[in-house]
Amino acid sequence: MYVSVSAPSSSSPPEPRLQIDAQSAVAGTNTPVTVTVSNGEEDPLTDLSLDLEATNQNLDTETRLKPVLGTENITQFEFDIRPERTGTIDLKASLETSDAAVNTSKSIDVDALRTDVRVDATVIEENDSKFLQYRLINLGNAAVNDVTTVGTDDVGPAPAAAFGTVDAAHSQTVTVPTTLDADTTLSLHTEYQVGGESYDSSQSVHVSSSSMSIAPATAQPNQSAQQFSLTPGSITSLSGSVAALLVLGSLGGLGVIAFRRFRDGE
Repeated sequence: MYVSVSAPSSSSPPEPRLQIDAQSAVAGTNTPVTVTVSNGEEDPLTDLSLDLEATNQNLDTETRLKPVLGTENITQFEFDIRPERTGTIDLKASLETSDAAVNTSKSIDVDALRTDVRVDATVIEENDSKFLQYRLINLGNAAVNDVTTVGTDDVGPAPAAAFGTVDAAHSQTVTVPTTLDADTTLSLHTEYQVGGESYDSSQSVHVSSSSMSIAPATAQPNQSAQQFSLTPGSITSLSGSVAALLVLGSLGGLGVIAFRRFRDGE
């Protein structure tokens, strides 16, 4: 076997490469976009200026700058985009350096906003102390922020809980001291933010020391909902298509049905 290696036919150095990484977006909410720049040249790139725009929608993004990118190295620029409408958004990243100008494009799907927040509650007794554990489940397709839950029973109000940011198809748990007894019913009122707009939902929850059931919750826009300054909880990114979210919601519904049958001894 003979291998022949020759010099490039052109003396022009290779241009920097761009790559747009983004998952499907939700209209009216922020979606992270990463643009990767790689330098395959023998010399460093200098005076990097990167812009991200959409050719079919308006985007409010700022130019990203970097003084130097070393040879055979990469760097990433982070953007938050907020699509105006459903369908697709055609993204275009443009890079200018002191020696080159390149661009690349990518189209991503934009889904309609779907909000669905549920809360369950459990009373936990440890030694002589009693705690009420709230678990917030985000079954929607966008992150919820500044979440508060307040419960009341026949006696009076139960302890309130404040949650941080909870990504779509994720949950977060908050535990607060309580004098509430198990085997009671709470009327829960939950307020939260999605894409800068306020929503609220109400539901009835049966609380026990080991299990509970959730009545269906309804969410309505609430422009006067009170804002809270909260510490964000742990956030885990979840990507996927609308179909994947629908499958997740279906599996969640089957799980609740099976859990109720188990609880009722069927």
